[in-house]
Parts: sequence; C-alpha cells; structure tokens
Amino acid sequence: MNFETLHLVHIRLLDKASDMDAEIERYRTGELVNDDQYGRLVYKQAGIMSSVLTINDMMSEWIRETSRS
Repeated sequence: MNFETLHLVHIRLLDKASDMDAEIERYRTGELVNDDQYGRLVYKQAGIMSSVLTINDMMSEWIRETSRS
C-alpha cells in the first residue's frame, strides 16, 4: 500500500465517522430512540476512529522515513 492509498482510506474513514456523528446527534435530539441502534453506532464509530489513528501512525512513520532519506 502506498501513501496516496493510505491518505484516501484515511479521508474516507473520517467521512464515515462524520456521517455517524450525524446519526448519533439524531439520537441525542430524540429523533432516534432505539438504544441498541445507538450502541451499535457508537461501537462502529469507535472502531473507525481506531483505524483512523492507526493510519495516522502509519502515515507519520512513512513521512519520517522519507524525510530521513
């Protein structure tokens, strides 16, 4: 996997997490009342953000290695 691909995946994951923020906000405003659905959304979003942080680390390492060369 190259840096550009990592960057694109990173952006897509952030977009997905943002979409989930909107769904979670619907729960907070009372529009969405299913507690199980809310729990799944929060769980999925946590997994996505974990992936985002992992990709951030990979990209940072990639940048450090290329700057040393």
